[in-house]
Parts: sequence; C-alpha cells; structure tokens
Amino acid sequence: MTLQEIYNTSKAHLLKQGVKAEGQFHPRKPPIPVYRLPNGLKCAIGCHIPDELYDPKMEKKGIIRLIKDFPDQMKSVFGEDVAGFMTSGVGLTTDKNKWTFLEKLQWIHDSDCVDPKEWKNELTKLALSFNLES
Repeated sequence: MTLQEIYNTSKAHLLKQGVKAEGQFHPRKPPIPVYRLPNGLKCAIGCHIPDELYDPKMEKKGIIRLIKDFPDQMKSVFGEDVAGFMTSGVGLTTDKNKWTFLEKLQWIHDSDCVDPKEWKNELTKLALSFNLES
C-alpha cells in the first residue's frame, strides 16, 4: 500500500467520522484513543485493519509497538516494507518514510492537541510534508 493510498483512506474515514475513537479502560481515568470500538468508530490506523486481522490485544499500543507485536497483520495491511524495519533492527527499514508517516497519521487522531475540527488542516499539512496529493 502506498503512502497516497493510506492517506486517502485515512483522510476520507476521519473526515466522515468527525470524532475520535476513544475507549474507557479505567473508570477513574479519561478515555484513550483506540484502533476501533464496538460502535464502529476507528482511528486513522484502525480504519485500515480488516475484521479478520484485528485483535483486541492491539489496543493500547502505538503504531511502532503494533508493527513489532503484530508483524504479519501489519504486513498484510500496509505492505511488506512496513514491518521490515522491525526485523532489520530499530531505525533500519526498507521504507522509513512509511513508518514515520504512520506515526504522524496516528498522532493527528490521537493527540489532545488536535481537535477533530482541525483534522482536515492537519491532514493537508501531512500530505504536503510527504509530497502527497491532498
């Protein structure tokens, strides 16, 4: 999957959804971002993970930990190159650009600094920084 394809899918999903996918894991702590919820809400990464590859154990993990703990699923979703850096050693990848892009995409959804009303603008900035069409 190319960066442009990932971007297009995530952008369309987030802008249509318009709210963060956040789950309540502890009654005395605020909700945290999740890959998916039973009501259908998904984050910028979660919208790429098909039902047959999803595992609830994926939750509470950032994209790098997700790639490390679920390499086969992530290769199936994002391509062989995304999991390559984990098998080559930290920081070494056949496509570090994709790894960095996924981190930034996840940040747009997950960050408390970015309100969903700002997603379109933030996604456009992300596209420009990776020379993608927005």
